[in-house]
Amino acid sequence: MFSLSICLLWCTHRIASKGNDKWIKGMVKGLTVEGGSGLVVVDPLDISADYSCVQDKITLFAGATDISMRLSFNVLSLILRFHDDAFSTFRFGGAPALARCTHFDRIWVNVSGAIKNL
Repeated sequence: MFSLSICLLWCTHRIASKGNDKWIKGMVKGLTVEGGSGLVVVDPLDISADYSCVQDKITLFAGATDISMRLSFNVLSLILRFHDDAFSTFRFGGAPALARCTHFDRIWVNVSGAIKNL
């Protein structure tokens, strides 16, 4: 079994509003991800996000410092399992993409290459 832990140096956020105008800012400093054995998977990084809505104009900004990752085979397989779990809801698998229409006996008939509406 392999586990991941997330460590933060510090995190801050600010929320302000005046009338219909809103400002939200958040910052995470020193985010690291470590494996269960103490192996550093993601080196410390900083992430910031800003959102403002002033006079019905929305501005959204997200930024991060350089991301440096050290992936062992166990970490990579864990990430791939998370990926498969997250995207399994978007896959049809064996389920049919089209279902039989039960409200009508027949909508149209193709007789000798010509389409006739009923």
